[in-house]
Amino acid sequence: MIALLLLSCLLGLPASTPLDSIPADFPAITVLVNDSPAPGELFMGPLLRGTPRYSYLAILDAQFAPVLHVRRVGSVSDFGLQPNGLLTYFDVNAHAYYALNSSGVLIDSFRCGNGYTTDGHDIRLMQNGHALLMAYDQRTIDMRTVVPGGDSAAFVIGAIVQEIDAQKNVVFEWKSWDHFAITDATHLDFTAHLIDYSHINAFEIDHDGNILISSRHMDEITKISRTTGEIIWRLGGKHNQFTFLNDTAHFSYQHDIRRIPNGNITLLDNGNFHTPPNSRAVEYHLDEQQMTAELVWQYSHVPAIQSFATGNVQRLPNGNTLISWGTDNTITEVRPDGSTALELVLSPLFTTYRTLRYPWIASGTQSPPPLPVTASLLPPFPNPFNSSTTVMVELDRRLPVSLVLYSLLGQRVATVMEGWQDAGRVSYRVARGDLASGVYFLRLTAGTRMATARLVLLR
Repeated sequence: MIALLLLSCLLGLPASTPLDSIPADFPAITVLVNDSPAPGELFMGPLLRGTPRYSYLAILDAQFAPVLHVRRVGSVSDFGLQPNGLLTYFDVNAHAYYALNSSGVLIDSFRCGNGYTTDGHDIRLMQNGHALLMAYDQRTIDMRTVVPGGDSAAFVIGAIVQEIDAQKNVVFEWKSWDHFAITDATHLDFTAHLIDYSHINAFEIDHDGNILISSRHMDEITKISRTTGEIIWRLGGKHNQFTFLNDTAHFSYQHDIRRIPNGNITLLDNGNFHTPPNSRAVEYHLDEQQMTAELVWQYSHVPAIQSFATGNVQRLPNGNTLISWGTDNTITEVRPDGSTALELVLSPLFTTYRTLRYPWIASGTQSPPPLPVTASLLPPFPNPFNSSTTVMVELDRRLPVSLVLYSLLGQRVATVMEGWQDAGRVSYRVARGDLASGVYFLRLTAGTRMATARLVLLR
């Protein structure tokens, strides 16, 4: 602990954050609408656009005052709350993600392995102690062999996705070079000296344990196997495999792919190449058998906002959607019917990569003793089943949840779900057409509680 506190001091992180005053250089926030937004605090990492460069890690209460604020010299981004309760952020100068406890004390760090430099677009901490990270990988390529008029020594940037275990060993690595072509980019000049052809900016662990990847410069969401790394499907871009329903625009230069509890996906469509350019939050229902992508909800700001870069979309437990419009500096929370519950504008002197809402109790505050956790795994139906069955998880509070399928011999077969679940009942589909007939066990881990269901697969 002494070593961690010393490291916190060296990094400029206080062992405890003063809460009695707002710093004079804390970014101003203008409240335009405050009409009963969802409960919870706002997490953001405001970064001063000019020099000298400094940043804040900030958690704002219902009155938009910081209940936690950590000032950092230099650039930080991607500040948020992980399912295990840790706060994480990316330090641009250190090329590393750091994890803090609820007092703002540094307790861990995360970097890519195999010699790659960690990038700060996204991180996922998993219940098994693993972390998902990414890196950009620049290579010198003779683009004359790719396109006419190409640069003979172009700097071409690919992407690396890694999973590291609790001991920081690389246990999975995926390279864009092995699966994408440079010319998969949709709006780049392939004769330029610098070509960032994929520009991965987000990833998500899907309900089946595989990985969703957002490639901004390809206008594409890609699902890859977490076992083999092979592409399972491609949504959007030049190699789109889905039929879009109710959406002729598709998405352009998107950010923040997320699989939400109802099984749909959300993202921020930055819309750089829409006509005219226009950003929007979108929700798609994906039928991965029929290969359709149905636009089931969208929100475009009035007046229109065109966020050139960054931003995020977060579906909240009460059904509202929090949208950070990236470079536009506007943050909007809307209800399912599109009405505005909250709208903030961050000082134009600052920018923030993402803004998120979570319930938060800071270390050291008084709170009632926690009630025992209630978590139930309801009987699967149908059971026995032929190719798929549905299970329902019921919780009495929001908890980190994992649903893992095991063989009769105790071998881990598949991850059905890993992430946060809100209070109430949520259904999950177990579809394992690749398995042989037999008896399997589905194990639920929800916070400190565990439950198991017996499944019988008949072919």
